Amino acid sequence: MALNGAQLGNLILSQSSARGIVGSEMPRFSLAMGMGIVESFLEMNKVNTIDTGVMTVGKGTGKMSGIIPSGLTQVVVPLLMGNGILGTRMKGLAEAVCYATAMHLNSANTVETTHSTVALGSGVGKVLNLIPSKMESRIMQKMSGQNYNGIMLNPLVRAFSMGFCQNIMATAIVNVVISGSPAPLIAGSPVPSGGSGVGKVL
Repeated sequence: MALNGAQLGNLILSQSSARGIVGSEMPRFSLAMGMGIVESFLEMNKVNTIDTGVMTVGKGTGKMSGIIPSGLTQVVVPLLMGNGILGTRMKGLAEAVCYATAMHLNSANTVETTHSTVALGSGVGKVLNLIPSKMESRIMQKMSGQNYNGIMLNPLVRAFSMGFCQNIMATAIVNVVISGSPAPLIAGSPVPSGGSGVGKVL
């Protein structure tokens, strides 16, 4: 599987509808938000892992997990308020976008990594290099492409971008299984090895 902006947009739309946030503009808003989040995330993210196993060189495959919808919402809501986004529906919108984003990022991703000192083993790591201003710029670009605008749109997008980037880098966990051709046996056993891996969430 792989992350998909249109799928995330549909999730945002359905989660918003479930909270009574509806209207003729919501499909365009949801699609732009989903596309912007996923495209910027895929472009920016880097994965670093700490590995254990046996020598020598391998490739890892695995998953990213650990993004909690309620935790994401708790980060985003104060940022929205700090950016002047208030009103009775603000929290519901935040919950909808955060729940959909966490659900999609946790379930639809695949992680691919390379490992220079471990051929067979496992790696555990984090997601790095998420830059809020770049996510904000991509989402705003998608909003413009959908002819969606408004005086408070940029502050709203800025708050979501800051919250997502901060929370994902703080909470997301990457686990990969490393495969490759191990070094020749020494005294009948593989040579233990550790190290670090690099890669991306796809």
